[in-house]
Amino acid sequence: MVSIVFGAAAGTVAEGMADARKYLEEKKAGLENLYVASGFENRKQLAAARAKRTAQIKEAMSFNLSEETARAMQVTGQLGFELAKLNKIGKDKISETYIRSLDKAVQNAMEDDEEIANAISIGIAALKEDMDMGDYNAGIMKALAAKTNKEYSEAVSGLTVSSPSFPTVKEFEYRTLGGRRVETSEVQRMNAQIAQSLKTTFGKGYNLDNEDGLTLIQFQDDDLNKLFSELSKQAVTRVESAVPGVGTGSPADVSLYIGQTLQNARRNDASGQPIVSQPSEILNNLPSILNSPTTFNWDSLLTQDVSNPQNTNTQPESL
Repeated sequence: MVSIVFGAAAGTVAEGMADARKYLEEKKAGLENLYVASGFENRKQLAAARAKRTAQIKEAMSFNLSEETARAMQVTGQLGFELAKLNKIGKDKISETYIRSLDKAVQNAMEDDEEIANAISIGIAALKEDMDMGDYNAGIMKALAAKTNKEYSEAVSGLTVSSPSFPTVKEFEYRTLGGRRVETSEVQRMNAQIAQSLKTTFGKGYNLDNEDGLTLIQFQDDDLNKLFSELSKQAVTRVESAVPGVGTGSPADVSLYIGQTLQNARRNDASGQPIVSQPSEILNNLPSILNSPTTFNWDSLLTQDVSNPQNTNTQPESL
């Protein structure tokens, strides 16, 4: 009786092992079909997509964007658009100020917003862990050589034939139409408008000179000349900056904004006489003034009398 029971049990075990081997071979056959047929074109497309993502990062870095910024913008889906725009502008016409400020804007966004930072971190990790075709093929070969279900399961557990999955993350805010370096002719027009605004505000004129085809503006007042030089630099920076905000935009917009800002410097004293903030005082507080000209405390600055406008905007006499 006992031998009959053992014999039946042994037969059951043998049948179970045979079934397991058959099941394993069926799974391996199915995997081989996927590998040879249906999976081939899919993996080919994924390899091309991976190569494209890698090429995008290298191209972004060739424009001097940091790798971290490039990967972050790839996760948000903004990198492709940005590269197309920069290529259209041309490397010889791209503003370094724009690239530096875009890099800083993305970094600041990730530092200031924990939700963005976490989502970008997950997305970048997914990109870096994306299995390449060499790893995928090696995993397939290991699975096909498996002798047990456990070996097979371990071999296929990390295989994927899908694109990396990114979390939902809001896009970075920046001036998407920016990127071009300000042309010399545009700088000349902005300088002329800024100089005229300074003359109107302070009542002091300036001289014009010509050097290599460029018009040079020189105020007779030394402090006013220093203020003009800094405003000219600030104007170019605000046109080229990637960071949106008050006082940024086209050359015409920026020069108009600076002119309107300077109007706040001029006012009447208690007796009704016109006074104006001293140029050196404005220069020392220029960042705060340009960031919020209407809320800045202009009364905190030392003042001087307004000069009568002088008609000294003349070309130098020929020698």
